[in-house]
Amino acid sequence: MNIFYTIKKLLTINSLIILLSCGLNPCSSIASDTANSRFEENKNYLDHPIPTIEDSNNFSFLVISDTHYQNKNLEVGTKLDEIRQKYNASFLIVNGDISETGQNKQFQLFLDDMKNYNGIIYPVLGNHDILNNGSKTFGKMLGKFIYSIEIGNIKLIFLDTSTGTFGNKQKEWYEKELSSNKKIIVFTHYNFVTSTVQEIVSMSNAEDEYYFYKTNSKHNVKYVISGHLHKNNKKEIRGVKYQTLTKLQDKKESILLFSIKDNEISNELLNLP
Repeated sequence: MNIFYTIKKLLTINSLIILLSCGLNPCSSIASDTANSRFEENKNYLDHPIPTIEDSNNFSFLVISDTHYQNKNLEVGTKLDEIRQKYNASFLIVNGDISETGQNKQFQLFLDDMKNYNGIIYPVLGNHDILNNGSKTFGKMLGKFIYSIEIGNIKLIFLDTSTGTFGNKQKEWYEKELSSNKKIIVFTHYNFVTSTVQEIVSMSNAEDEYYFYKTNSKHNVKYVISGHLHKNNKKEIRGVKYQTLTKLQDKKESILLFSIKDNEISNELLNLP
């Protein structure tokens, strides 16, 4: 048997196993719940508040991903608030897969836990969150999942890649949002780079992936932050830093601290106590 054929077959089987383990059925929800319909749906949900920051040229914020609330409270709200206070972080971003299967009770577990976090939380829609018609539950309980926030010379853009594609409507919206001289950080659950090979669980539409690299390189995008694969990884493509964050439950280096100092952006990984 040809060695390249064998490797390709093994990679395909491994990727399919990962895909199914993430709770996705390639024959059901992905085909029916399109990115374009979610873009229209998103308009019905509440906007997110703008944080109050004394010095918009100097502030910090936290990012976590893949909390996967399922049957119990993770009891991390207090710990995250301790980190918020230690680093004077202005807000927290949860970068997708907040729930395990998109159920009301799972989002409620998250909200109950985050009562112990004393600050604004910005959510991102993940592939687990859309299961069981979860995008609607997400929107009703957590607010919009396609939106942007501006703080001084920094712009944060939150995208929906929960089915591995953008959809034409979201692309049009994204390009308008990029028409800015502000420094841009993008948050999207599905990852764009891996530490080894391209996998099925990355962006599933190759044209969309190329579109994203090309579009970002033409604008002032500095970082793209993802989750999904439960691995920390960082690569620079066409001058843009693409960074993937591991799941919060890994604890070690599972929290990303962004620091803006005199409009310069940097980040570092922190451990969950």
